[in-house]
This record gives sequence, C-alpha cells and structure tokens, in this order.
Amino acid sequence: MDRRKAIAGFLIAAGAVSLGAVAFQAVRRRGGLSGINLLGLGRGQYIEENTAARPPIVSRKRVGDKVITHYRANDISINSRVKLIQDRVYKSITEDPQTREIATKIIAGCKSRDNMCEAQAIYDAVRKRVRYIGDVTPIKFPDGEVDAIDYFQSARRTWEMGAGDCDDHVVLITALLSVVGIPARLRVTSPSKNADWGHIYPIAGFPVTDPRKWIALDTTLESPTRMGHEVAFGRNLDYKRVTRDLPA
Repeated sequence: MDRRKAIAGFLIAAGAVSLGAVAFQAVRRRGGLSGINLLGLGRGQYIEENTAARPPIVSRKRVGDKVITHYRANDISINSRVKLIQDRVYKSITEDPQTREIATKIIAGCKSRDNMCEAQAIYDAVRKRVRYIGDVTPIKFPDGEVDAIDYFQSARRTWEMGAGDCDDHVVLITALLSVVGIPARLRVTSPSKNADWGHIYPIAGFPVTDPRKWIALDTTLESPTRMGHEVAFGRNLDYKRVTRDLPA
C-alpha cells in the first residue's frame, strides 16, 4: 500500500488472457491517498461493500500471454485501490484453477475440516516461499514526470515469482484461504489516527461457518512473527467482502 501522498494515479493491470493465465498489475501514482480522511472512519470501522469506482481504462495491449491494461485517474482513493485488490482476488479464484491446486497441496498435511491447521499451513507456506519486496522507486517517465510504480499481482504470479509487497501477499493469502472455505477479510491500517493508510493484510474468520474471531495472517512482517500477530495501528478499515462484482 502507498506510504506517500497522492494527487494522481496511473494503473497498469494485466488480466488473464485464458483460463489459468497469470495476471499482473501495476499502479503509478504520486504519493499518498488524498481525501481519505474525509471518510471520517476510525479504528475498527467496517466497510460492508466497496462502492468506489475503478480508475478509467486508458488502453490495453498484449505482452506475451498477458494483457496489459492501463488505468488513469486524477485521484485514487483507498476504496478504489482496495477494489483493484479485490479484483485480483476475484480473478485469482474464478479464472485460475491453479490457485485451488496450490492451496490443496499446501494443506495436504492437515486433517479434513481442521480449518485452523489449514490457515496456519497457508501462512507458513507463504512466509517461507514469498519474500517481501518494495515497489519501484520513483523513476522518470517519457513525459518527463518523475513517479513511483506500485504492483498488484495475481495469486499465482506472486506464488511463482516468490516475491511481492503487502498488496501481493494479501491477494495470495486471501485467495488461498477462500478456495479452501475459510472466510477472509481485507484489513487496511494506518500507524496513527492522522496518518495515511499504509498497510493491508488478510484476516481469517473462525469458526468458518459463523466467524466470531478474526485472526491476522500478515506474512510481510519481519521475523520473529507468527499467525495472529499484528503491528500496532491507530485506525483500521476491515472490508467484509473480499471480492466484488465482475471486474471490468
């Protein structure tokens, strides 16, 4: 997630061209998340449904077995960015059967219906395989502007590449939890009440049929850490729905 102040944004996304193809996505923007504090949302606020609009599509082009889609907007709110992450989760679940194959291999050592074991196995597997890497530092673009690049990847892309930032980790873990029947939410946090939203990670609900306890699976934290550990935050948004409508 962005830790700089944003005025404008430019998103590049590659959707799957065929069933099971890898999706890849990047967003270019200037800094933080302008206008977010106007939402008036504080610690523990729940978002029932993300109704923010996606940035408009500028162009699409094919690169190998992927399609690169460019989005651009003068401002990309936290809700719009979460929507893009929700889209990655949705496509990873519905368009790539390998997501479920990866998940079933990970949980093979757990007893049937031992959902806590399955969540722990997913957490451990991602911690072991996928390292945390930051997004691209500000670079000079052909139009002369200097800007940074943020990447959003599909679950399989992150798993195969073995690296990604918190956006990528949350897509991977949320998709893996979902395909084995464990409900998940997206939690966005801010280090203080007045700071910009700076981090995102999944939380899993137990028992799975009627969740009353939500446990964090943040695989981007420095060691030593464990499932359930969260860095202290000043406020948070919990998005109840991990997927939205059919992505554009």
